[in-house]
Amino acid sequence: MFNLKALPVVILTLLLGAVVLPMTAKGSGSQPRLAGIDLSGVRQTLENHEARLAALETSRSPSVVAPEPGPKSAEPDERVTVRVLRKRHSEAQFQEFLTWDVTYESRLKKPTRAIKGTLQVCDLFGEAKFLVGVTIDEPLQPSVPHTSEGIGIEYNQFRDDHKWFRFVDLEDTTVKFRVDSVIYQDGTREDF
Repeated sequence: MFNLKALPVVILTLLLGAVVLPMTAKGSGSQPRLAGIDLSGVRQTLENHEARLAALETSRSPSVVAPEPGPKSAEPDERVTVRVLRKRHSEAQFQEFLTWDVTYESRLKKPTRAIKGTLQVCDLFGEAKFLVGVTIDEPLQPSVPHTSEGIGIEYNQFRDDHKWFRFVDLEDTTVKFRVDSVIYQDGTREDF
């Protein structure tokens, strides 16, 4: 299957290879030109765009990361309850995103400064279909709901879990949160 994101790069590469490079190979000593248009900046612009695209493809939001594999239990707990309010799919600058709004409620005994864990979106049978590592870096008070809007990931159309979450109705899901680590407002830390 052809990658449509790369289409502008392919076209520019073909133009550079077919038009600009033969002109510079003749040794004319002047900057490459095509029908009176100065093309000297095209190569630099192309390189800048490729570098920016590579940086965007490798960057991730600091508050949402892929869960780390490890010996920890995959079972969610009731330390933090969670509810996904709505989800959206959006496109911007050749990238697609899945974002959602979520309400967290701490069942811990002390106020928290930050909580690290895994959001698990499950099907109606309770099987986890979509997992994403999340750091809740906003203080939570015990038993007080807190809503965060616009939490999200870069959508990958080739990943089955991304496709499932994009197209499933929220009414057909259950959402759980597995707490891995908590930093309390008093400075203490607890790992699970």
